[in-house]
Amino acid sequence: MEPAVPNPDGLPQTAIAQAKALSSATGVFQVKALTAPDMHLALADMIYGKKTPEQVAQAAQDQFTQVLKARGVSGF
Repeated sequence: MEPAVPNPDGLPQTAIAQAKALSSATGVFQVKALTAPDMHLALADMIYGKKTPEQVAQAAQDQFTQVLKARGVSGF
């Protein structure tokens, strides 16, 4: 992100808030997980109105299950 570049018209307020929060952000929960779903993609879809929070949660669960089954982790 380049602070000197103005935000485009129609940029969702959530995207603006997210960019401002980066300077004080901490690491993601996925660092110590057995696998890390593409949460950034699902969350971006939610921010732009393409997915509901429930759909984001389901996408994460589905991806965890798929990858852990493929890795042979017990319980999946």
